[in-house]
Amino acid sequence: MGMGIKNYKDIREGDKIEVLIGKKNFSINLR
Repeated sequence: MGMGIKNYKDIREGDKIEVLIGKKNFSINLR
C-alpha cells in the first residue's frame, strides 16, 4: 500500500511538471 501511494504521488508530480513545462512552452509560443 505504501508503494502504491508513493508511485501515485510520483505520477502526480510528473503530471504537474509536464503541465508546468507545457504552460512555459505555451507562453513562449505566444510571444
